Amino acid sequence: MGNNSSSNQEYLNELEAEALRKFNIRVKGYSYPHHGDYYMYIEWCRGQYQLDGIPLSCRYGAGYKKQYDLDGNQIY
Repeated sequence: MGNNSSSNQEYLNELEAEALRKFNIRVKGYSYPHHGDYYMYIEWCRGQYQLDGIPLSCRYGAGYKKQYDLDGNQIY
């Protein structure tokens, strides 16, 4: 059981590291004409950071159904 717990912790550490990497890329890529108000954009980046740190299996409930637009691209 100890091995399973440590592998889960490693996975969560990897998720957090990836989320931080994406956060830094987003902040460095800020552009007023593209992203608007700096403070609102940073709040959005913080929200994305938190979302990126959650495992995919925990992001959606049991009743989640993927939705697609007319071109077949997933929208939800």
